Amino acid sequence: MANRGDRYLDDGVETRLASLADSNPNVSLEEATDEYVRACEQFEELLQDGSPSGVIKRAALQRTESRLSSKG
Repeated sequence: MANRGDRYLDDGVETRLASLADSNPNVSLEEATDEYVRACEQFEELLQDGSPSGVIKRAALQRTESRLSSKG
């Protein structure tokens, strides 16, 4: 069974999430990935207009980095 977030993840996203987790000792890679997937799902619900997945991924990644980079 595929992970629910697999369709949102690619090498570039995984690299940025890993970098975010590495740069903040209070954030694990699993937490960053979960936050990112949740953000993707929320943006997808809001943008039921057929927006390209790239737009959703970029917005979700920016939100994830913003929320978790300030976690302390």
